[in-house]
Amino acid sequence: MAKRGNNRQTAIAFADGKQEFESYTGNMFVAGNTIFSYGTHFPLAHRLPCGFIICNGDRYSVTTSSHQSSVRSAIEGDHATLSFTALEAASLSYRRLQIVDYLPDAYGYDYDYDKDEDIKITPADVPMGATPHYRDGEIVSWHRPAMLVITQDNENHWLCGMDEGSYFISRLPVKVANVQEALEVLIPNEVKGREYIRQGEWFFVPVIQGLQAKHVYKAMGRNFVLPKTNPRSNNHTCTRGFIIGFKNYVSGQVYHSEHRTAKLSLAKSPVIFEAFKNTSLEDYSAGGWVD
Repeated sequence: MAKRGNNRQTAIAFADGKQEFESYTGNMFVAGNTIFSYGTHFPLAHRLPCGFIICNGDRYSVTTSSHQSSVRSAIEGDHATLSFTALEAASLSYRRLQIVDYLPDAYGYDYDYDKDEDIKITPADVPMGATPHYRDGEIVSWHRPAMLVITQDNENHWLCGMDEGSYFISRLPVKVANVQEALEVLIPNEVKGREYIRQGEWFFVPVIQGLQAKHVYKAMGRNFVLPKTNPRSNNHTCTRGFIIGFKNYVSGQVYHSEHRTAKLSLAKSPVIFEAFKNTSLEDYSAGGWVD
């Protein structure tokens, strides 16, 4: 393979569909429908037979991050970024994926420029898979990176996207036609149509308030960890909580290593929430960890 250009030119060659190209240094090269960084151990992006390009969102090194940026900026057609490590953990191959549906990036702001007026954004207004941005404790904007539904060999359907800065893939309980349907399928029936706060795969619905909530709060255990369906998953740890029957009740704040702390209520005026897990059958994030 002849060395034909710098890193930027190599990225453009891949975006233009060239199947053999290499940077002067050999740090980036195109082989077939894939562009790599430093070797075949780290694919930067891959073009599927349908022409859709999937980019690798995993982190490796500073220079590889620069390569990733060059590739994404060179792509002009439909593409999305997901974690190739998460794909591997789910026994999926980036070379064999089929795209069921795709939604490009979306943004929301606390100001309507057409009407010239402020808009209050509540946590419930932030779409699933979107990352809210705060100022003085208030949500001022949100960004939902591209999301897609994928399958392999026309078997299970998976939703892929980014949630609060972490790439994820979730196996859906049923096959769906599009991303919006996938998002709706993930919401438990007990949560639909009700007010809630979400952290990762958990939805928190307020169920007890006022004086009764203060009595219940005092009876709750401290540092309550919500049940895990997989021992490799990261803990969702609540300030207070307990299990009654098969129901999880929590209050205070919920902590997680990959998500913003969910502030449910204050100790001086507690509200008791019932916690519901989403309906996904498997969840993986960058690094191969389940959520």
